[in-house]
Amino acid sequence: QGVRIAIICAAVAGIYILDFAINTVQAAIRAFIVDCAPPHQQEAANAMASRIVGFGNIIGYCAGYVNLPPRLWFLGDSQFKILCAIASIALAATVALST
Repeated sequence: QGVRIAIICAAVAGIYILDFAINTVQAAIRAFIVDCAPPHQQEAANAMASRIVGFGNIIGYCAGYVNLPPRLWFLGDSQFKILCAIASIALAATVALST
């Protein structure tokens, strides 16, 4: 019973850490848009960033619907582990590409 509670607590903490990391990157992206786009293009740049975030959310919701363990078994043995791995890989890849 104690191990189960520890695993649940670790999973919840991991989700919060991943959420904070994603929000930190999104805040930096908004600042990057303001710094790089000329004033007359900032509205369009922010709108495009919002569209991309929305598209990513749709992909995430669709990935949650698909039965992933038979297809992506190398990322984990449960839907939750695979979705966390995909989010972590996507976050790391986009940060690496933008630096």
